[in-house]
Amino acid sequence: MIRETNPSSFGIFSKGVDVSNDELAFLIECEKAKAAHKILRQHKYFYSPLLKGYDETKGILVFEKIEAMEPLSCHMDAVWFHRAGELLALIHTRLHLPEEISIVRYEDKGRKGNVYVHGDFMPNNLCISKGRLVVFDWGVRPWISQVYTMASPVVDLAAFMAPWWVPLWWDFQFPLDKLNLFFQAYVKRAGVDDKTVNALKNELGRELIMHKIYHQKEIKKRPFWKRPLHQMKLVVNYLRTRHGIING
Repeated sequence: MIRETNPSSFGIFSKGVDVSNDELAFLIECEKAKAAHKILRQHKYFYSPLLKGYDETKGILVFEKIEAMEPLSCHMDAVWFHRAGELLALIHTRLHLPEEISIVRYEDKGRKGNVYVHGDFMPNNLCISKGRLVVFDWGVRPWISQVYTMASPVVDLAAFMAPWWVPLWWDFQFPLDKLNLFFQAYVKRAGVDDKTVNALKNELGRELIMHKIYHQKEIKKRPFWKRPLHQMKLVVNYLRTRHGIING
């Protein structure tokens, strides 16, 4: 049975979450989605869809439909990358969850300055709708086994940067300057000082290595004739990211 948090059958979309082994990931996504909507519902530039109902036994989440979705692209105006950085900083500074689901990522236990993270802040989980940058899909990153809600900010920073390394196979564009703008906007909006920025860049460098390994594995699943081109773009754009942002 769907529990309605805001009854209405008009303009909705649903998402399934695997609850066969544990309902924790489902609970986390519910709580993050509700908290994010509360933070962003009246914001001029940002938004997160309203959770309208859910069924924890079947793992179904029902959200309001996002109208006129425009995906993020390396060709779009740099202002959207700047806003993505500001949006992420807003999430990291204002998102709070109940203590029972405040779970720190294993690698970050004992680290000072952990934040509540989106968890999968990749470009595919953002879009532009009616002039606002919309963030959705508050679930756990599908290619990791850990379930957590708190971690170093670089979890989300790297999740946004890495997918641009290997875009559509025919597209050689790589928005390095726009990604740097994204990072600088995040640092400014989050109030990160110069000393902390250097430490954050070092952490980001290590996090990006994990993404590089993941993408290398994914490339091996693609058609044989595409692999050399994808591998070349991955290596080149990874190095450009390290030189232009991490070491810049």
